[in-house]
Formats: sequence, C-alpha cells, structure tokens
Amino acid sequence: MSTSCSTYEKDMARKIGGPGGITMLKRKLGAENHRVVRRGKRYFVPDYEKSLFDFERVRVRIQNLLLVLALALPGCFLAGCETLPPPLAAASGVKPTLFLAGDSTVHTMGPRTGWGDVIVPFFDASRITVTNWARGGRSSRTFQTEGLWDKMLAQARPGDFVLIQFGHNDGGPLDDTNRARGTLPGLGNESREIYNPIQQRQEVVHTYGWYLRKYIADARAKDVTPILCSPVPRMPSWPSKPMDVDRYAAWSRQVAQSEKVPMLDLNRIIKRHYAGLTTNEIKTIYFTPLDNTHTSVAGAQLNAGCVVEGLRVLRDCRLKDYLAPDSMPLSFHR
Repeated sequence: MSTSCSTYEKDMARKIGGPGGITMLKRKLGAENHRVVRRGKRYFVPDYEKSLFDFERVRVRIQNLLLVLALALPGCFLAGCETLPPPLAAASGVKPTLFLAGDSTVHTMGPRTGWGDVIVPFFDASRITVTNWARGGRSSRTFQTEGLWDKMLAQARPGDFVLIQFGHNDGGPLDDTNRARGTLPGLGNESREIYNPIQQRQEVVHTYGWYLRKYIADARAKDVTPILCSPVPRMPSWPSKPMDVDRYAAWSRQVAQSEKVPMLDLNRIIKRHYAGLTTNEIKTIYFTPLDNTHTSVAGAQLNAGCVVEGLRVLRDCRLKDYLAPDSMPLSFHR
C-alpha cells in the first residue's frame, strides 16, 4: 500500500525544515527508511502502510507549530505589547480601508459639511484608506434597501473597518410618498409589512435596533470590524429638552453593548464640547444658518475630532493604531 503526500504538506514542511522538509515529514510518520516518489503533483511513500488521516494529522501539527513560531517572534511578549492578532489586511501586506456608512451628518454637499468629509487628515494615509459611503437622507433602513450597504461590502476585505452612524432619519414615516425611510422605534424583532411607494413594492420594515444588528452581522461575516457611532447631536435648545435623535443615541448604545462591538458615543462627546457656550455661540460657530442639524466646516471638524477622541480611548480596537501621529487636539476648535 502506498500513501500520498500532497504538495501542500510538502510546502508546509519546507517552510519549517527548509530543503529537509520531506525528511522531517517522513520522520514525523516514522518512515525515515522509506523513499519518496513523485507522481505528477503528488508524493508517495511506496509500501508504507499509513492512512491519509495520518498525513492530515501531520498537516494540523505543522500548522500548529507555525502558529507557535509566529507567536514567539522577538518582542511579542515585551511589556505593554498589544495581544490582539494583527488585522488580516495588514498581515497580508494590503493597506486596510476604513469605510464610513451614514447620513448627511457624515457626508453632504454645499454649505453643509459632514464629519466624514473632513476626517481623512486625522488618519495616516500611508497606512489606511478612508472612503466615505455616507449618503444624505438615508436611514439605517434605506441605506440597506437601496443597495448602498451591499455595494460597500462588496469592496471590503478582511481586516477592514466600518464606522456606522444612523438615527437622524429613522423617525420619519414608513410609507410616505416623499422618502419612505422610517424604521420602527426600539430594539426588538417586531416588523411591519408595508407598500413602499418609492420602490413600488411590498417591504417588511424592522426596528432601528434590528437594522443596526444586521450591519454588525454582515460586517463580521466578512471579517470587517464594525464600530457603532451614536448619532451626532442636533443644535441644542434652551432651555434644554430631550430631542428625538437622543433616543436613537440611547438605542445605539444598547445595541453596541448587547452585540459587544466598539462604540463611539458621539452624541455625548460632542455635547461635552458644547459646555460653556451659549446656544447662539454654538449655532454661529458649529451649525449652518440653513437648519439646526447640519454643521459648518468648523462643526464638522469638531465632530471629526470627537470621532478621534472616542477612538483613542477604545479598548481592543486596532483602528486607533492608524490615527495620524500629529492629529490635533480638540482645543483648536475653540
């Protein structure tokens, strides 16, 4: 009986044993005194009664040994060394991509500016690419149902990152003839079937939390790291009162906690930077005269700086490793 050794095992053996890889493999099998014969792309140990299962066991052992060698590289156990494995894109030598998924507060045109439009300089462009897929007027629902999410994911590779921020447009009607972009409030699995007059088809609409969980699951399925962002605040009112967007911020926090994903609580971080300013000052400096939702360039820079501020304190999230070393502190916005 002859047992075959595929080129895979041969190549794996060579990585460990160099030119003596086949010798090492025969030693593992206890077949040092048997010759190896090549037939096409396969290698045989003639008259050696060992099953293919034994070769598979050796292959697994070799893989485990490679893993041990990789973990034992010099400097790996130095104090303070990051214990997370490197991103797959970085490990393969491919520069990872940071994708931005959101609404007009992340990307917009004209006098309004989204934070995603000004965030690129905060990252080291030689090590990571930032692409802004956010689209004005979209909710967590319509960014998916219009195909934007699927198109974005089609370009993503293992080791990439995606920042996800929705909520400003989720409170609208489910089936109006203008936008039909609303989601059901809350985090549950309830749904409602409606006729979508924009797309002229039946559609099952889910809760805000359901759509966020789908973003997370889809990204993880492609080995992309999802990072949730609570929606940025609208122009504060005086006297202060809860705003509709604030409940979406609370729901996004709950989803991030239940799904165990990194969270940038932009709603809270940005509001902290409004402290000490009057509503008139906040409006004049950070918002456009057009409305109380969209920011000026200065407001977009503040919000982008808050993204960076949130990233720097995240635990177990490698995206912060790609920040530009000379990113300016937020104090420059004042």
